Amino acid sequence: MQPSQFIKQTFHCPVCLNEELMTAWTLVHAQADPDLKDRLLRKTLQLHPCSNCGREFQIESGLVYLDSEQKFLIAYEPDLENPAAWQPYDLDHAQPDWTIRLVTDQNQLIEKIHIFDSGLDDRLVELLKLSLLRQENQPVKARRFFYYQPQEPDESALLHFMVAAEDDQWYNLDLERSIYQNTEQLIAAAGLVLPDQWLVDQSTAVGLLRELSQTPLADLS
Repeated sequence: MQPSQFIKQTFHCPVCLNEELMTAWTLVHAQADPDLKDRLLRKTLQLHPCSNCGREFQIESGLVYLDSEQKFLIAYEPDLENPAAWQPYDLDHAQPDWTIRLVTDQNQLIEKIHIFDSGLDDRLVELLKLSLLRQENQPVKARRFFYYQPQEPDESALLHFMVAAEDDQWYNLDLERSIYQNTEQLIAAAGLVLPDQWLVDQSTAVGLLRELSQTPLADLS
C-alpha cells in the first residue's frame, strides 16, 4: 500500500513574516492513513502555529489525495496559473481505470472527497448545483454550494449542502436524493455523454446545461 508522504519546507508566517521549517504533506492515502484524511477534511492537516507570534495559518502547498478502494485520485494545486493546461504529473499512484480530478481550492478538494465517498458523480453534482443557483425562488440567495457528507452515517437518503450566501453567511440545505437521480435520468434520456476531464467545476455544468437546452423536448419525454 502506498504510504502517505511529506516534505520539510521553509514557509513564512503571513502575520509576522517569520520564516521556519515546517512539515507539508504531499500525498495522503485514505486507506494507509485515515487519521490524515480526517485532518484533511477538518482543515487541520496543513494548519501550523507560528513559533514567533503564535498565530495559526494554513500552508498553501499542493498535495495528492488518493483512495485505492474507490479508485480515485485528486490533485490539489493551489498555485496553478492555467488549470486548463494541466497534465497529471504523477500517475504512479493511479491505475488506468481510476478517476482523476484536479482542484485549485481547498474547499473543492474536501467537497470532491465527500462526493466520491457518497458514491456520487461530481459532474452530476455540479449540474445540480448550477440548477440550484439559477432558481429564482431561493429562500437564501446563494453564491456557491458545497456538497458534504455528515460524519455520522446518514440513512435519510438526503443530499447535504453548505450554502455560501450573498449575505456572507453559511447555511445548510438538505435535498431529497431523488433530485440527483432525476438529474442522472435526464442526462441519460438526452443521450449525453458526461465529459471525461480532470477539471470538473461549474464550467462543466454550464456545458452540460447548454447541451441539454439543445436537446428536443420530445427526446426527453
